[in-house]
Amino acid sequence: MKKFVVLAVAGLLAACAQAEPVPGPGGRPGFAINCPAGDLGVCFAKARELCPSGYSVVSMRRPDSLLIPTVFQDQVVVACN
Repeated sequence: MKKFVVLAVAGLLAACAQAEPVPGPGGRPGFAINCPAGDLGVCFAKARELCPSGYSVVSMRRPDSLLIPTVFQDQVVVACN
């Protein structure tokens, strides 16, 4: 049961990652990915989904406070290879 709950929560968090296309360096396609604060793994999972040939991290932004993770989000900007 515990394993099911962990998998269900991970699935819900992955669905929470939102990506917006942005121009990457050198004209490569890129994405600004927002995910729940404190869970960069969700951002990187979305980056792997959007860039199946790999990606480079262009920038990362983390909130100063994790007290309200539903309001504050991490943001990772990636450029696809």
